Amino acid sequence: MSLGEIYFYTLTGLVSIFSFFIYLLVEDIKLFSIFKKIFLIAVIILIIGILLVFFDLSYLSNSKTIFIYSLPLVALLLNRSFFLINNELFGEPFIWIRGGFLRGFWYSKVVDEKQITFLKWVYYTYCTILHLSQIFLLLTLFRKFFI
Repeated sequence: MSLGEIYFYTLTGLVSIFSFFIYLLVEDIKLFSIFKKIFLIAVIILIIGILLVFFDLSYLSNSKTIFIYSLPLVALLLNRSFFLINNELFGEPFIWIRGGFLRGFWYSKVVDEKQITFLKWVYYTYCTILHLSQIFLLLTLFRKFFI
């Protein structure tokens, strides 16, 4: 394994970890300032992936390299569009986790859990299932792409 190959696979692993980190920023990307910063970083990562393909520096096929380097942008746009659609139709959704509501790294919303009605609990569960289905969609794409 050459040094260039080690660098390429390390960079590809870091891009994959960053896309998973973006996926975890469920509550944070509601803020437009954070969304703009992460969007800029994701576009720069995609440009780096295109340059790797253009200069023939990738050790994967061209389509796999573009796919992996576009994952941060895809995850960001999926999360942002999911919340924009739900916010327009139903109001601001919350993601429910065992023991409380999910809070973001930079964004925190305090909710009194004792005042939640059954209908809101069903809606929050629905939003959680939709959010968790995104990770299964991305994993299915990974599996289909690499096998």
